[in-house]
Amino acid sequence: SEIRHGHDGLLSLEFRARGERTEIGAQETRAPLKVLRPFWLDDGRAVLQIISVGPGVLAGDHYSIKIHVRAGAKAILLNQAATKIHSMPEGERATLDAQISLEEGAELEYYPGLNIPFPDAEFEQRLTVSLAETSRFATLERWSCGRAGEHRRYRQIASWLKVERAGHPLYADLTELHGAQHQTTELDLAVLERRRQLASGMSWWPGDSLALPETMTSPPDLSAPDVVTAGAFGDLFLKVVG
Repeated sequence: SEIRHGHDGLLSLEFRARGERTEIGAQETRAPLKVLRPFWLDDGRAVLQIISVGPGVLAGDHYSIKIHVRAGAKAILLNQAATKIHSMPEGERATLDAQISLEEGAELEYYPGLNIPFPDAEFEQRLTVSLAETSRFATLERWSCGRAGEHRRYRQIASWLKVERAGHPLYADLTELHGAQHQTTELDLAVLERRRQLASGMSWWPGDSLALPETMTSPPDLSAPDVVTAGAFGDLFLKVVG
């Protein structure tokens, strides 16, 4: 039989409301995925960091993330550091499957952080989100096109996002990047405009609105660490190059 390489990492988390504060309920982890001890903002939201105890994503790795936010719970989930997606032999890849569900009145901000693909990396991830009628959700992911001197030397990167609300489709998006060994198309140039950083995300935040500036005085720094801020995003989707 074929010998399979790589690790099957697992992170299963439950957030639940206890009074004015959100607590961690049931949890299960399997290396290399782990979580640090949560801390709380003044309004009671729980902030929890995901860490990887390994050197990064390797050929044959499969990560499974399952997040359930119970009614009234409010949380922010983010990666502790950038994710390194290492070089892989031809014909091998790594995958991540994340499933997130929110009950009525629940809120979750999910920020996977910056992903850095190395030469010959091939990676596919799928994020499926199920929202209740009154839940709120926001997410933002960031991709580098490679380290200095390794621009677009990965093989292929694909990231799927699908969001449903009360059982009906709300938002769907696919980010797909091909390395420089593939012929550069007009679409590649139109989307990336030869930039080396890409960010995409969405927010469904009923009841609030976000005032976006008409112009920006400087381009966003997509390599900077995430900054945890208050909600009030409104309903929007983002595609950013930098």
